[in-house]
Formats: sequence, structure tokens, C-alpha cells
Amino acid sequence: HQVNPLFSKHTTLFIGPPQGAKSLTAIYLSVCTAGNKDFMGYLTRPGYVVYLSNEHGAEELLNRWVKKFSLGMELNPSDLALTSMAYKYRDFTNPTLTKNLLSECQELGAVLIVVDNVGSSIGGQNENYTNTMQRVFDNFLMFTEVGIAVTGIHHPNKNGVTRGSTVIDAMADCIYNFERVSTRPRASILSNGEPFVEEVIEYYAMRNPKMSQGGQVPPFLVRVLENDETGAAKLINAGPYVPSSPYKELKNLI
Repeated sequence: HQVNPLFSKHTTLFIGPPQGAKSLTAIYLSVCTAGNKDFMGYLTRPGYVVYLSNEHGAEELLNRWVKKFSLGMELNPSDLALTSMAYKYRDFTNPTLTKNLLSECQELGAVLIVVDNVGSSIGGQNENYTNTMQRVFDNFLMFTEVGIAVTGIHHPNKNGVTRGSTVIDAMADCIYNFERVSTRPRASILSNGEPFVEEVIEYYAMRNPKMSQGGQVPPFLVRVLENDETGAAKLINAGPYVPSSPYKELKNLI
């Protein structure tokens, strides 16, 4: 096992269509970090997690899946070093608000903040404006420079690539694009003697100019396992993802 450098002290974006497991993976990462557990084969940097659930429905999703993932890891949700802040800090273009959040995170001993999602956390401003998104990522730097990783959820445009200003791609240390590969609802498999329902989601990394500092984590499949009887759930690394065609590989990685 090794610590995934992209989740250590960087700004990472999870980008993909609705129902593409972006928030699900961010919640799983949060529970693994707060509970000092491996994240799909990678060691986490254990510590406090602050989850900013600023999108409609994000708080409900967070609470539901924190319970499921905690059960899957045999953790008590109430013991997790994880704090949710719904709609408290919604403007990363505002340096004063950002400094207040940073102070709160440092008091907690946070090692990770999750912004769900970036578009709803810019004070109602336009994500297509370069100056707006430059301020957002400059303020994200306040956290990464003191060792607090930032993971942001973001939506793609109609072409499936990063929505908004080109600054977003340029300033993120790493971008993971999520794309559903296949869904097999109600398909039971055996995991440690327990029946699970399996769903497979594609999870792949895009190339980024700043990736050279930490190395690139290769594309891999995320498998979602959920126990119908107990409600326990977990994500597992289902091995490398190999695109089915040269065109798809080129489209995904360039």
C-alpha cells in the first residue's frame, strides 16, 4: 500500500455526469480518511475531514452513505473525525470567508476538505469567468499550502469535459473523470460470505500538466458493493480500466 499523492496535499477535482459516483467516492474517501482506513488500496493520511455539502440534496446523501460506509468498515459514524457544514461556506471567491473556514479547519486539525460542489460554492458568480475561478483556486491554495487537501466535485459540460473557465483545468493538481461503465442492479455476488449488490463505475484519470510532481494514478474501475440486509456498503478497486477502443482511450486521456 502507498499513500495516493493526489489526495495528500493537492487540489483534486472529481468530474462527471449526474449519478456518476463523484459524491459517492468523495464520501467514501472522507470516511476512509476520518476512520484511518485504506482508500481502495491506497493508504490515507488520517485526520479530520470537513465536508461542505453546498448542493441541494448533498447533505442527505452524505448522511446516508456515511452510515453505509461506516457499517462496511465496522466503524461507528458518531466516532468519525468528520464534520459536515451545509451551506455555511458557499463563496470561495471571498477571501475573508475562506480565511474563516481555514481557521475552523485548522482548529479541528483537518487534513481534507470536500467541496460538493464547486459550482454552488462561488457565491452565485459565473464559473465561466476567468477572474472568478482564478480567485476560487487561489483561495483553495490557502488550504493546500498548509497541508490541507481540497477535493472538489464539479460537473462537465455537454461535451463531457470540465465545465467553466479553462482556469479550472489549469489550476487543479489532478482531475478524475467519472463515467458509468455498466450497471447490474440486483446482481448478487459473494463477498466474505455476504450477498452484495454490485454496480461497476468507470473511474479514470485525465492527464494534467501538474501531474508530474506526484506521478499519475492509472485509470481503474470502482465497484460499489452494498449489503441489502445490513445496509453496509463499500467501494473496491476492481483493477485497471482498459478502454474498449483506441479512440475512447485517446478521448479520455488527452
